[in-house]
Amino acid sequence: MPSLFEDFVDITNLKFYVKKLEDSKYLCFGYNESKILDILKTVNISLNQIKDIYFGQIELDSLVKTTTQTCMKVDNICLSYIDDILVQIPITLRVNINNDLNIDNIKLSKDKIYINSHSKYIEPKYSYILSLFFVLFSFIIFSKTIVNNNLAVDILENTNKVKIKYNMPNTMIQTKSIIKKLEKTFVKQSNIREAFYYLLSFKKQNNIQILDMQIKNNSIECKLTDTTMVKIKQFIEKKYKISVSRKNDDIITIGFKI
Repeated sequence: MPSLFEDFVDITNLKFYVKKLEDSKYLCFGYNESKILDILKTVNISLNQIKDIYFGQIELDSLVKTTTQTCMKVDNICLSYIDDILVQIPITLRVNINNDLNIDNIKLSKDKIYINSHSKYIEPKYSYILSLFFVLFSFIIFSKTIVNNNLAVDILENTNKVKIKYNMPNTMIQTKSIIKKLEKTFVKQSNIREAFYYLLSFKKQNNIQILDMQIKNNSIECKLTDTTMVKIKQFIEKKYKISVSRKNDDIITIGFKI
């Protein structure tokens, strides 16, 4: 649409409207919202006083275009149709002026435009749609916030009930301390089980007897028979560091750190 006007006028700040007259024939308008607003301001008319804005080219057709060169006088301006186009005729020209024309009974067409004094870029109908969208979006966000708050309250209440029922710590610091202590205990017990399994594998391979086994701090001390000191030390030193080794008659006492 702008390309139809740019060869003749400056289209900066212009808006456009098209009316189809017949097949392959259209009536095109280019208008400047700012100028319309300036004129309304000059004559002290606000947009609240205007229901719709129409094009005189369309609306005055049935009223003015009745006889050749008949024009309608508005203040010091004469309006007349020449080659089916509504134009302004200088009042000094000799034209047939009809001042008895009454515009009160004009049946207006559906061809109208909207002037938005707040935005130069959004048509009112689109601004209404956007406003409705934002209202709905805000309502959804508000509803979601309420639901999430209710869920948060329910979760907190259920968490407190579980803490009371199972005598759980009240703070996260206490919880982390307990978890750290349990992890340390788990590692220690896993090391003990692994050391026991290692000794029992030696017993099974060499058919020895384990008379006693004790855990002291981070060490294991055991008494066994039916083997030699050299043999048991070589086996244990493959994986652990020996802390105690002695022999009393046929009983060997050996200890190692885990």
